[in-house]
Amino acid sequence: MKFQRNRLLLSVGVLLSVFVVGPSYADSYPSRPIRLVVPFPPGGNGDVAGRLIAKGMSEELGQTVVVENKGGAGGGIAAGYVAKSTPDGYTVLLTTSALTISPSVYRQVPYDMRKDFVPVGLAMTTSLVLVTAPNLGVKTVAELVEKAKRNPGQLTFGSAGVGSGSHMAAELFNQAAQIKAMHVPYKGSGPATIAIVSGEVDYTLTSLAAAAQLVKDGKVVALAVTGKKPSALYPSLPTVESGGYKNFEAGDWVGLTAPVGSPPAAMSTLNDALRKWLAKPDTPNTLLAAGFEIKYGSAQEFEALIQSELTKWKQTAKLAGVTQQ
Repeated sequence: MKFQRNRLLLSVGVLLSVFVVGPSYADSYPSRPIRLVVPFPPGGNGDVAGRLIAKGMSEELGQTVVVENKGGAGGGIAAGYVAKSTPDGYTVLLTTSALTISPSVYRQVPYDMRKDFVPVGLAMTTSLVLVTAPNLGVKTVAELVEKAKRNPGQLTFGSAGVGSGSHMAAELFNQAAQIKAMHVPYKGSGPATIAIVSGEVDYTLTSLAAAAQLVKDGKVVALAVTGKKPSALYPSLPTVESGGYKNFEAGDWVGLTAPVGSPPAAMSTLNDALRKWLAKPDTPNTLLAAGFEIKYGSAQEFEALIQSELTKWKQTAKLAGVTQQ
């Protein structure tokens, strides 16, 4: 009897020691490398953003963050993969506006942004720039809109492909300006931008970084940026919204999400590392060189953004009559 009582007391003591003095999950996390799954192939803007985040967070966490590229299906391959991954805090998805557009342009996607992921935080944004071919002869957004209204359905706009960010941003602009134009999809933003230089199409919305040298060389004409405020890369350009198109905003944003069920302590640790890296004095210039600007957001703020973007792009695709693929 005494032996059994002593065994019971010993067992209780061991359990108490685990809870009282043993390390918590938050204290031990991360204990091994973290995978950052990027839904784009190497070399593009999304990949650049992912590698900047991985490097910055590795320094803050004291643990390696490894980039794993899984491009294809508008980001769907990567998102579907992460959605099915073990929710242990060691697999994270680089989440961009593309993943809130795809559900509106594809009949089926292998993920549900509302159900399959938990937000970690928002990191950065980048506006697009509205550029026209020099031979179009317009210098402002107002002149472009006036020309389009005088020639309904005659102007052409290029994009990186049906359902791409540049396509949907252009459709949103057309809707805000109440103009009709013909969509010409290309296989990527590079060919779409080159088509502007050659005058093959009349206008497009492209990344700030991609257009910078072309604007400087006078090969394309920049009219406005699509963010809520002017860009540091184009300080003299107005925003589209300032031309009277209220509540117009388009572009790309980049943040992190993880599979639903991931430990809250791990998500908090990741968000804290993200926030600290973004707050470093040299981070703004590092991001600006890649065409991005800091836009930190808490998990709650990022979740609200994702919800609003899903709604916005669904409505935009419906009004534009974008055929689901």
